[in-house]
Amino acid sequence: KATFSELPAGSYTVREKAPPEGYTLGSASSQAATVKAGETASLTFKNDLINAKIKIKKIDALTKTPLEGVTFEIKRLSAPTALGNEGVGTSISISTNSEGIAETGWLPWGKYQIVETSCPQHYETPDFSTTIEAYEDGKTYTISVQNEPTKGYIQITKKDELDATPIAGV
Repeated sequence: KATFSELPAGSYTVREKAPPEGYTLGSASSQAATVKAGETASLTFKNDLINAKIKIKKIDALTKTPLEGVTFEIKRLSAPTALGNEGVGTSISISTNSEGIAETGWLPWGKYQIVETSCPQHYETPDFSTTIEAYEDGKTYTISVQNEPTKGYIQITKKDELDATPIAGV
């Protein structure tokens, strides 16, 4: 709330120069006001909360094919001070589809931590974590993540064809 006091009667144009943190300027960033002697003219400026999306592309590190069923937790680390840090600490969970894509809906302005919480069978245990500052309105922040397949082994034993005894040094 802002108040301008002891203005002479007359017509004024009031312009919002910058929105509060986490908000966009409203469509009407300037308004006309007529001040009458002994009265208060009131104006209301509306701002929209900045919203963004997070999109994760998950692929196999060797074949580059998409990985389905990978789960990520997205936790909100910050919020506009004008909202009193409302929503900080809340989290959502998303999973990749058959195209290896997981995408949030619109998330309010803030910093978010993304942690991979599970991966498909036969892949290394996930250790991916990153932070995204979602400060641009309407933007989709895209990240790509790879998973290493779990490695297997082959053991070969050479045996004599006649008596099946192991042959050493081969």
